[in-house]
Amino acid sequence: MVQLLAKVTKTFQSPFVSEELGERFANALNYCLDSLASQKALKLKVRNPEEYNFDPHMLLQHIVLMYANMSSEEIFLNHVVGDARSFKAENFEKVVRILGNPTKGV
Repeated sequence: MVQLLAKVTKTFQSPFVSEELGERFANALNYCLDSLASQKALKLKVRNPEEYNFDPHMLLQHIVLMYANMSSEEIFLNHVVGDARSFKAENFEKVVRILGNPTKGV
């Protein structure tokens, strides 16, 4: 599902900045990024990740791709930084380090 959203946001940004969905979409991305890049990631455990196709590194790549796909939309960017619950600049810095080093886990 995340992979599909990454592909869709590449072509169609307007639904993801609409009044109905815009803020929720940005908040959801922030929450997912926070869950994978912050201390919360240490508590994230999945039994049999292969069975569920759970690959945190790939998930993180798709989330970052969605941010990149939406980056030309000022409304989206305002929603991202306006999220008091999950937006943390340090998460983006950590993600750059994680994705820049393929041997480092999430």
